Amino acid sequence: DLAIERGGSDGDVRNQAASGEFFGRKSGGKKLASKSTYQTLQQDPTAVVQTGPGVPTWSGRTVSLSWSGRVSADHTVRLWVLPPSVTRLAILLKLALLAVLALLVADAPTLWRRHGRRWWQQGLGLAAVLAVVGAAGLPHPAAAAPDAALLAELEARLTAGPSCEDDCVSTSRAWVRVEDTRDDLPPRVQVRAEVHAVEGHAWAIPGPASSWRPESIRVDGVEAYALRRGPDGFLYVRVPPGVHSIQLDGRLADRDGLTLQFEEAPHHVRFDGPGFRLGGQRRDGTVDDTLQITRLQQGAGGGVARGSDNLSPWVTVQRNLDLGVPWRVTTVVERSGPLGAPLTLEVPLLAGEAVTDAGLEVRDQKALVTFDGTEQTVRWTGTLAETAQLTLVAPTGVPWTEEWVLACSPIFSCTPTPSEGLAPIGHVVDGMWQPTWRPWPDERLELAIERPASVAGQTVTIDHAELRHVPRARESESRLLLTVRTSQGGPHRITLPPEAELLGVDIDGRPVPARIDAGAVDLPLQPGTHTVEVRWSEPQPISIWTQAPAVDLGVPSVNAKVVIALDESGSGWRWLLATWGPPYGPKVLHLAWVVLLLALAAVLGRVFGPRSTGAPLPTSTWGLLLVGLSTLPVEAVGIVVAWVLVLVVRSRRQPAHWGVYNLLQLALLGGVPIVGACLLWAIVAGLEGQPDLVVAGAGAHPSMHLTWALDRSPPQLARPGVLSLPSGIWRGLVLAWSLWLVTALARRAGWVWTSLSAGGWLRSAPRPAPPGAPPAPSSPAPPDDP
Repeated sequence: DLAIERGGSDGDVRNQAASGEFFGRKSGGKKLASKSTYQTLQQDPTAVVQTGPGVPTWSGRTVSLSWSGRVSADHTVRLWVLPPSVTRLAILLKLALLAVLALLVADAPTLWRRHGRRWWQQGLGLAAVLAVVGAAGLPHPAAAAPDAALLAELEARLTAGPSCEDDCVSTSRAWVRVEDTRDDLPPRVQVRAEVHAVEGHAWAIPGPASSWRPESIRVDGVEAYALRRGPDGFLYVRVPPGVHSIQLDGRLADRDGLTLQFEEAPHHVRFDGPGFRLGGQRRDGTVDDTLQITRLQQGAGGGVARGSDNLSPWVTVQRNLDLGVPWRVTTVVERSGPLGAPLTLEVPLLAGEAVTDAGLEVRDQKALVTFDGTEQTVRWTGTLAETAQLTLVAPTGVPWTEEWVLACSPIFSCTPTPSEGLAPIGHVVDGMWQPTWRPWPDERLELAIERPASVAGQTVTIDHAELRHVPRARESESRLLLTVRTSQGGPHRITLPPEAELLGVDIDGRPVPARIDAGAVDLPLQPGTHTVEVRWSEPQPISIWTQAPAVDLGVPSVNAKVVIALDESGSGWRWLLATWGPPYGPKVLHLAWVVLLLALAAVLGRVFGPRSTGAPLPTSTWGLLLVGLSTLPVEAVGIVVAWVLVLVVRSRRQPAHWGVYNLLQLALLGGVPIVGACLLWAIVAGLEGQPDLVVAGAGAHPSMHLTWALDRSPPQLARPGVLSLPSGIWRGLVLAWSLWLVTALARRAGWVWTSLSAGGWLRSAPRPAPPGAPPAPSSPAPPDDP
C-alpha cells in the first residue's frame, strides 16, 4: 500500500491508494498502470507555499519521573514548577541564611564551650549515615547482553545467497511465432529465447503450466530433461553459465488466444503470427512480463475481438478525473460476464488526454485494450491539458457503458453544467466529495473550471542560526551560519553592521558571488533546504567592552546561538570580569567567589585574630591571603586555611597526652611543604598560566569560548557582551600579591617558629613510677582563654 500524508493547521489529510484500487473500486488481475495517488492533494506550484515556523531542537534540564504499580484511567499527575523569579528569591534567601550562620560562627568560642561535644557526636553520626547512603547509591556493574540487531546481521551474512541474487539469469531477446495451418488442430506456438546466465541457475519457462505446456524443450539444440515444477506453477529448466538458446514448441490450449507470462520480461520481443495479435508489446519492441496472443475476428461492437462464446462480451469504462497538479485521468475497464475467452477492444481517449503508462499501446487517439482469459480489469493513467471548460460525451454503438467520477482539487473551482436529464448518482466516494455520473449513450457533461488566486504567506524559515564573533587586536571577524528552508526561489536579504566588509558567502558549501550595500546582503536561494555561511570583518579591535555585532536575519529564527570566541583572538587570554546577554548563557562567578572569601576573612579575623587569640592574623591579612588563593580549587584553599587555624590553636593550647601531641606536631610539620606548594601554585598559575575564573552556566568554556543560546529569536539576533581586561593587569596584581605574601611570611616567621616549638618539638612517653613511690603531682591545666 502507498500512503500519502500532508499535515496542516486544519489537521492531517490522509489518503491511501492500495494496489489495484482507485476511487473506491477494486480490480483484479494484471495492472497496466502504476499505483495511483490523488493529485487533488498536490500543492499549487504558482502558490506561495508557506514553510511554517521553525521547531526548536534543543532542551534544557531533563527530569525523569517514574511510578511503580497499577495505574487506572482516573489517575492524574500534577507538577509544580518554580519560575526563574522564585528561584532567584530562593538563592537570595540562602545567602541571607549563610550570613546569619557567619554571624553565629563569629561567636564560636562560646558556642563551642556550650555545645561543642554534642555537635561533634552528631556530626560523626551524620557522616556515618551519609557514607552508608552513598555506598548504597553506587552504580552496580551490569552484565552485557548480546545485541539482537548484531546477531541478526551476522545471521544474514552467514545465510546470504549468491552474489548475483535475483539477477543470475536474464532474457535478452525472444521470438514468438504462431502457425494455424490445420483446421482440425489448435494453432502451434514456437518460442525461442536467448538466455544469459551468470552462474548455473534455473530459467522459468513462459506459462504458467496451467495455461500452456510446451511439447518440446531444447537448450542449445539438445532436448532438455532437467525440469522441475515450482510452487508458483511454472516449469523451470536448468541452464549452465553463459549464453544459451532455448527453443519451446507446443500448441494452444484455446484456439482463440494464449497468455504467456515471463518471470522476467525480455528486453526485446519479435512476433510473427498471421491472423493473431500480440498484446503487451510496445512499438520499440519492449514488452511487459505478460504477453497476450489473440485471434483477430472482426465482429459487432466496434473493434471487439470475439471469443468462442456465442454472446458478445460487455465491459464498463470508468473515467476517474483527478483535477489536481497536474490534471490526470485514470481509466478502468472492467469486464462483465464469465472469463475464459480473450478480448480486444479500442477505447477512445478524452480530448487532450495523453497516456503516461508505457504498457498500453495507443493508435489514432484510441487505447488498445487486451484481456486474456484470466483478466477481469485493465487500467491506465494519463494526463489532461488544463482548459477553462471540460466536455465529456458518452459514445454510441460501443459494447460498454461509461462512468465518470470527478475529484476536484481545492485550488480549482469545478462547476458541472449537466444537460437535461443528466445528474450525478452520488457525491461522496471514500469519504471525499467526488460526484459520479453514469450517462446514457450520446449524453454529455460540461465542467466550468476556474483557478482562484493564492494567498501570500511566509516562504522562508530559518531552522538554525549561529553567529560567531572573534575580536582581534586590529579588527574583528564574524561568521554567520544559517540553515534555511525556502519554498520559492529568489534573493533573501540579511543586514550586517554598516561598517562591515564582506569576506565571502557560501551556499551548500559552494562560494557564490554576493555584494554588500550599506550592510545589506542578498542571498540567492533556490527552493529547498540550504546551508548558508556569511563571513565579514569590522574595524573594531578588542577592548574592555566586547559586544557581538548587530545582525538582522529578516525573519524570526529558532535554535539561535551567539558565540564570542576570545580564545581565538590571538592576543592571549583575557581576564573575564562579567558577561551579559540572554539568560541561557555563561556567567562569571569569580567576583562572587571573591566576595564570599572576603566575608570568610572577616569571620576568621574576628574569631582567630589578634584580639581573640593574639595571633598576628588580622582581617586584612586573611582577606589578602584568601583573595590571592581565589583561583585555586576549593580543596587547596581549605588546606591552607585549615593548617593556619590548627597552628593558631596549637599556639594557645597543647594536647596533654604525649601521643596526640606528637601526632599534631607531625601533622603541622608535614603540612609545611603542602601549604608552601599551594602558595607557590597560586603564584605560578597567576603569572604563567590561565587562572580558573569560575565561568559557569550554559555555554561556559574554560578557554573563553562563550556561547549564548535561544530556542526562538526575533529577526534581530541577541547582542551579548563581555567585560574583560588584558592578562597583563592580572599578572601585575598577582606579582604585587606575591611580594606582599613574601613580606607577610617574613614578618610572621618568628610567630610560626614559636607556635611550633612551644611545649617542645616532640614528647617522649612518661616512665612508670617505681613501686612504693608517691605519685607525681600533676601540673594544673592552663586556664581557658577568655
